Amino acid sequence: MSDDDITLILPLPPSINKAWVPVRTRTGAKLIKRAASKTWANSARWEVSIQRAHKQIAAPFEAIIELPKMRGDVDNRVKQLLDACQAGGAITNDRLCQRLVVEHDVDREGAVYLTLRPIK
Repeated sequence: MSDDDITLILPLPPSINKAWVPVRTRTGAKLIKRAASKTWANSARWEVSIQRAHKQIAAPFEAIIELPKMRGDVDNRVKQLLDACQAGGAITNDRLCQRLVVEHDVDREGAVYLTLRPIK
């Protein structure tokens, strides 16, 4: 672990499959973010902004995500976690993620552990 790393502990996001609901309109349909996803995103953004301790990564980085026991696919959680890191100021843009490691610990309950590390 380096001094440039940012380590975060975040609540597990809802599955991306349940984050949006289609709504019919006069001109077709659109997707609306569900209340639970909005609540999670606001809470996670706040946690990131506090825990990052004024650090920010503005260069290519790797993200190491350790997920707790959960139902569903691990990849359904990644986008929301990286979006929260960007919204909370830990990274300038999630498209700078060059390496992604996702681990699922089926024996551990609780929060997501996330490490952001600049690639040098």
